[in-house]
Amino acid sequence: MILGLTAGVFCAFVANALLLPADAIYLKNGRTVEGKIIREDDKSVTLEIGYGTITIKRSYIKEVIAEEWTPPKPPAKIVLPEESVTRTEDALPATSTPVSDIQLILDSYAKTPKHKEINKILVKIINLPEGNEPWQLFEELIAQSTDEAEYFLLLLKEIKNSAVLKWVILSLGKHQVPAAVKPFFEILNRNDDMLKLAVLDALRYMKDITTIHLLRAQLSKEKSPKIKTAIINSLFSAEDKESLTLLLNYLDDSDNEVRMAATNAIVAIAHKSTADELRSVDLMGRLKDKVLGTRHKETREEIISIFGRLKSTEAVDTLMSFLTDENAEIRSEAATALGSIGDKKATNFLIECLQKEEDEWTRMQIIGALQNTNEASAIPAIIEMLRDEKEKVRLCASRALRNMTPQNFSDDYNKWKEWWEQEQKK
Repeated sequence: MILGLTAGVFCAFVANALLLPADAIYLKNGRTVEGKIIREDDKSVTLEIGYGTITIKRSYIKEVIAEEWTPPKPPAKIVLPEESVTRTEDALPATSTPVSDIQLILDSYAKTPKHKEINKILVKIINLPEGNEPWQLFEELIAQSTDEAEYFLLLLKEIKNSAVLKWVILSLGKHQVPAAVKPFFEILNRNDDMLKLAVLDALRYMKDITTIHLLRAQLSKEKSPKIKTAIINSLFSAEDKESLTLLLNYLDDSDNEVRMAATNAIVAIAHKSTADELRSVDLMGRLKDKVLGTRHKETREEIISIFGRLKSTEAVDTLMSFLTDENAEIRSEAATALGSIGDKKATNFLIECLQKEEDEWTRMQIIGALQNTNEASAIPAIIEMLRDEKEKVRLCASRALRNMTPQNFSDDYNKWKEWWEQEQKK
C-alpha cells in the first residue's frame, strides 16, 4: 500500500489546495479521506490523493461517496528547495506571495522520497482510531525527520488538523529546533488544550532556558487549569528559582491539581536554592503571611505541607498555632509537618494537644511527631495512649514507644507503665 496525503489532509497542510476532490470515504473512526477513487473491490478501496495513493480496507470503511471527479490541471514548474537556496532575493518572481511560495515549497518537498515517507506516517496518524496515541508512529516520524527542520517548520504554519499538528510540534521539540519557539508561543495563545500541552512537552524536550520568562508570562494569563498545571510543571522541571514568588499565587487556586503542582514546584525549587537565595525572596515570610491570611482550607494545607517538606524550623511557631485549629484536617497536617521537622521545642505543646485531641487521625499524627522529637518527657503521654478507645491509636503509640526506647512490650499498658515507673527511680 502506498500512502500519501489525502486531499482533506493536504488542504490542512496548504493554504490553497491543488485538488478539488469529490470522492469521499467516511471511516468508522470518525475521520474522512477524500480524493479520486481509482480502484475498488470487496476487500478495499484505493484513492488517488495528489501525492500518491492510499488503500483502505473495507473493514475500516463506514460509507463511500463517489461522484464525478475531474483531475486537476498539472501545476506550474516547481523550483526544488535545493535550487531555490542558491537564488538571490532579486531573482525571485515579482508576483510570488508568501502563501504561494509556501505552497510550492511544500509541494516540491512532498515529491522527494524522504518527505513522502514523512507524509505516509502523518496519514497513518490521521487514520488511527480516535483515542489512540501513535507513539510508535511518532518514533518513526522522529527517525525520518532528523534533517528536515525546514519542512516541519512549514508544516507547523500550514497544518490545520490538530491530530497531525500535535505530532509535528513534538517532532520539532524532539529535534530541538530553535526557530520553532516563536510559533510555539503563538500556539499557546490558541484555544486548544491538546496543542498547548504538545507545545509544553516540546519545550521540555528542547530544554531552552530562554523560554522560561515566556512561560512565566503565559502562566499569568492562562485560564485553563490543565495548562496552568502543565506550565507550573515546566517551571518545576527547569528548577526556575525566579518563579518562586509567582508560584505562591497558585497555592490558593480553585483547582486542586494546580495547587498541588505549585506546592511540588515550590518545594523542589526551594530544595535546590541556597539559604541566601530563599532569604532574598523571603520565601518563609511570604508563606507564613499567606497561610495566616487565608481562610481557604486547601491553601492552608498546601502551605503547611511545604513547611514540613522543607523541614523549616522558622515555621514551628506557626505550625504550633494550627494544632488548635477548628478543622481536624488542618490540625493533622500541622502535626505531620512538626513531625517532619522534629524540633524539640514543640514537644510540650504537642503533649498538651495530644491529651485534648478528639480526632483519631490527628492523635496518631501527634504521636508520630512526638516520636520524631525523641524527647523522654513525651513517653508518659504516649503510654497513656495505649488505653485509647481506637485500636489504630493504640498501635501507633506502641510503635512509637518501641522506637523511642529499648523495650518492646507491644501494646501492654501495664508493662509499659511499670517499666517507666522503674526508670524514674533510677
